[in-house]
Amino acid sequence: MRMGLTRRLLVYGAGMLLLAFAVLEVAQHLIFGLTETFVRWHLLYVAGFILLLLGPLWCFLLRRVLRPLARLVEANRRVMAGREAESLISPEEIPDDEIGEVMRTRNETLEELRQREEKFRSLVENTSDWVWEVDASGRYVYSSPRVRDILGYEPEEIVGRTPFDLMPSEAEVRRVRALFEEAVRRRERLVVLENVVVHKDGRHVVLETSGVPILRPDGTLTGYRGIDRDITERKRLEQQLLQAQKMEAVGTLAGGIAHDFNNLLTTIIGFTQMALLEEDLNPRVRNYIARVPEQGKRAAKLISQLLTFSRKAVTEKQPMSLRSLVKETAKMLERTIPENIAIQLKMPEDVWTVNADLTQMQQVLMNLCVNASHAMPDGGELILGLENVTLDEAYCRQYVYACPGHYVCLSVRDTGVGMTPEVQGHIFEPFFTTKQAGEGTGLGLAMVYGIVKEHKGHVNVYSEVGKGSEFKVYLPAMEEEAIQQVVSTEEPPTGGTETLLLVEDEDLVLTAGREILERLGYTVLTAKDGEEALRVYRAHRGEIALVLTDMVMPKMGGQELYEALRQMDAGVKALLMSGYSLKEKVADLRAQGLKGFVQKPFGFAKLGQAVRKALDE
Repeated sequence: MRMGLTRRLLVYGAGMLLLAFAVLEVAQHLIFGLTETFVRWHLLYVAGFILLLLGPLWCFLLRRVLRPLARLVEANRRVMAGREAESLISPEEIPDDEIGEVMRTRNETLEELRQREEKFRSLVENTSDWVWEVDASGRYVYSSPRVRDILGYEPEEIVGRTPFDLMPSEAEVRRVRALFEEAVRRRERLVVLENVVVHKDGRHVVLETSGVPILRPDGTLTGYRGIDRDITERKRLEQQLLQAQKMEAVGTLAGGIAHDFNNLLTTIIGFTQMALLEEDLNPRVRNYIARVPEQGKRAAKLISQLLTFSRKAVTEKQPMSLRSLVKETAKMLERTIPENIAIQLKMPEDVWTVNADLTQMQQVLMNLCVNASHAMPDGGELILGLENVTLDEAYCRQYVYACPGHYVCLSVRDTGVGMTPEVQGHIFEPFFTTKQAGEGTGLGLAMVYGIVKEHKGHVNVYSEVGKGSEFKVYLPAMEEEAIQQVVSTEEPPTGGTETLLLVEDEDLVLTAGREILERLGYTVLTAKDGEEALRVYRAHRGEIALVLTDMVMPKMGGQELYEALRQMDAGVKALLMSGYSLKEKVADLRAQGLKGFVQKPFGFAKLGQAVRKALDE
């Protein structure tokens, strides 16, 4: 075993002293005896031997104790000065004793601390969050390098400033300062405190702040230590999701309102048209009443737009190319928009095919172009474009409503007044408009939004005040060839003498429908719900040539009634009516033999044509 330093010193010193005294004692008896001279020489020799012993002992202490201790003190001073890398003692300088053991233990402890510090420094500097520390007044005393990526500042530029120096407005400063001071007063943690700061390049960044108080043993607060997480992108995606949910809710509400209004308009249009058939009507009164159906049709058009926005309008999609549509629209716009607006077309020859409803695509393009022209009162450029695009996962992560795949992008760009971000957040909402009263209904862009969503696409807007706006409509591409569109001509209604069963739960709509059909020469039986309709049909099974039924009724709806009638009579002819579009249900029932669907509101022409067509099939 290695002998300890203290034990060695004691043994060495004691041995030398014993040897010295032994030599002196022998010399005393042999040479001087116990004379006075001997005593003097005895003391002289003792002093000499003591000096002889202290010399080696001092050298031993200097080499094995004092120098290692001085090296240890110097190494500790380097640690205090922040020069940890220079504070380790080399193995050659470490003695093989207790002091050496202290030095080795110290080196091992420093190395362990260095490794831990390196680990935590690596975590702090490589985490995606910004790590910081502030003093009791809120000034930064430490900032991790991640602040460069989040805010564009160097850590040295942040130290000495406060979070409030980086905020964009006094209102934000007051809000966050109140929360921070309350946390300081209570010595509480800061938990996911959202706040907005300004990036070095001027853009706004949303941060999520969390921190813990730094307390002395006596409870005195010295500051806070925590992290800031950049949630700007997350907040943008949340806003997109909330906007989509809001539009969905508004669409559901709009669909319900449209149903009720269509029932009202059916009675208004139906009764006024029948009133106009009276021969002895006062000419002045006739002139007044004649205006009602036209206004009713305008109201019905608004309701139709609401249904389109809510994605409940009936559509007839087929493969088509948007090139011809854009060209024809551009020709028409040249004759209708002001001459100081120049129209440009940017379209490749090989535009992909889309599965779309021609009429609705015309509505989308016209609404966007008309809005663009209104945004350029002093003239400018209107650029219409088509482009084949492939949206990847990265794009879809930015826009939660988008799906990866191949799309045709229809763009409408103007050089007009542009829009603020606040306006852009509301432009697709029904009845929102920036125009003066009487200049628009606020349903144009809402209808665009509904049509595009119905076609499984999406629409984005890019705009800056004073620089213009650009709308981009993305429609899924398909591989089929486009089908040439044929416009059908409307024929005047023709009546008949068949017996019809009309089923409707609204009294006024039932009366209006019966009056219209009887005016067209039909015999009309009526029922107010599905159960009553089944009883009437059983009683007049051989007479009824066609059943006209509303879709939404108490007790038994139109779909259940049609299925029950088919079980009773497989050859029954039926025509459905509704203020809703119910396109999915209608499509399924058509496959089962349903003769058609009549969208409310209807008048003589619309109802008469539908009935005659169903009877003649």
